[in-house]
This record gives sequence, C-alpha cells and structure tokens, in this order.
Amino acid sequence: MSALTLDIRDGVGRITLSRGDAGNPFDVAFCAELLAAIRTCGDRRAEVRAVLIESNGRNFSFGGDLRWLANQGDRMHEAAREPVAMLNDVVLALSRGDAPVIVAVRGMAAGGAVGLASVADFVVAAEGARFYAAFAGIGLSCDTGCSYYLPRLVGLRRATDFLLLNETWDAAMAERAGLVSHRVADDALDDAAWDLALRLATGPTVGFGEMRRLLRSDAPLVEQLAMEAAGIACSAATRDMPNAVRALLAKEPVAFEGA
Repeated sequence: MSALTLDIRDGVGRITLSRGDAGNPFDVAFCAELLAAIRTCGDRRAEVRAVLIESNGRNFSFGGDLRWLANQGDRMHEAAREPVAMLNDVVLALSRGDAPVIVAVRGMAAGGAVGLASVADFVVAAEGARFYAAFAGIGLSCDTGCSYYLPRLVGLRRATDFLLLNETWDAAMAERAGLVSHRVADDALDDAAWDLALRLATGPTVGFGEMRRLLRSDAPLVEQLAMEAAGIACSAATRDMPNAVRALLAKEPVAFEGA
C-alpha cells in the first residue's frame, strides 16, 4: 500500500493515511486501499476490536482528488463513480462491524473526509483541526455518508448550513455542533486517540457491535425494542457477559475477551 498503512496490534487496527503533506487525496488508489484495509480489519475480527483512522503530515485529507478529476476530461462524471462506489463500501463496512471506529483529525478534513469522520463512533480532533464542506464549492452533491450521518450528529439545520453554504468549522465549532467527540491540544492528538482506541479494544466487542447498530437504526419504536431484545440475547450468549457478572459479584477486575 502506498496511500496508507495498516498495523494490527494490541487489539487495534491502526490505519494511517500516509500522504498527509499531499492532502491524502481521495483518488481511486486511495479508496481501494482504504476499503482493503477496513475489510482486512473485518476479516480479522478476533484481533481487531477497535479501528483507528489517523494521518501523518499536516492534514487529515482534502477529500476528492481534483487534479485526478480534471485529468479525466469529458469523462469526469463517469470517472467519479468508481471512487464513490468504493467509498460507499467503506461506509457500509465501518457501520456494520462490531469494532468501534475512532477518527483522529489534524489539519484539514474536507469533503469526503468529513463523511469519514461522521461515520466514526468517536472523532478526536486537534485544536488546530478544521472541517470544510467542500462539495458545493465545486458544484457537487455530497458523498461518503455525509447526508446520512451528519444530520444525525449535528441536526438537519446545521448540516444544511454546513453543506449548502460550504462552511468551514474549526475544532471548537465542530465540537459544539456534535461532529467532534474530544478536542485536544495539537501535540496530544496521537496519544489521546491511541489511548481511546486501546480502551475500546479491551471492551465487550460483541456488545459494542450491537449498540453501534442500534444507535444507527431508523426503525420504529416497536421494531427497535425487538432489536434491543435480540441484541441483549446476542451479547448475553458471549463469554464476556457471564465472566463480567461473576467478576463484579466477586469484586474482581473485569477482563473482556471480545467474544
């Protein structure tokens, strides 16, 4: 892989976007590598109990690769379909897994990178991070789950303002709006994101997965309650649940296996 690296250790699938100084452009190669890395994490679910997506360099990602698009000439609208299709698969894979997802943002996150942040369970942002809508600035609609997750996080009115008025939010504004979970000093980002990933990687992974899917559901109340009951049954059938109950009753530390 040239656009990113994947390191699996300590229960964390750590995906590092490796072209930060070039803006980690969302071109075809990048989208293919990101999808492959996330699918690898899913395939190795026993080893990957949390997913951390971060970047090196000055910026998280500028989103779509405009130079690549411009080079497509009259095929620009057709060429855009391939990376968008892969980004759709990225969003679905991240949404359906058990492992919680953390995105750590430094510098600029624009366009599809905002979508990638919005699909995450946790966004840790450096104080100097910025979130730029970008799509309307080049006459495009949005992708990477922005229209689904962003209104659920920040509300319909704020999401409409952000996307249609092509706004830029600093980290403080993104935190107030609900896009950012944790705002930290610039030099504390790496440690804060890794510590959170490690904490989640030692948790009840199956229970986390059931809750992730419930929190993303649009089902009516009766169906949602039935899904909750099914989630309780599924997580109660793991080794983690009875082991945790016994440990708590014995006033001993709880150690989750993630299974």
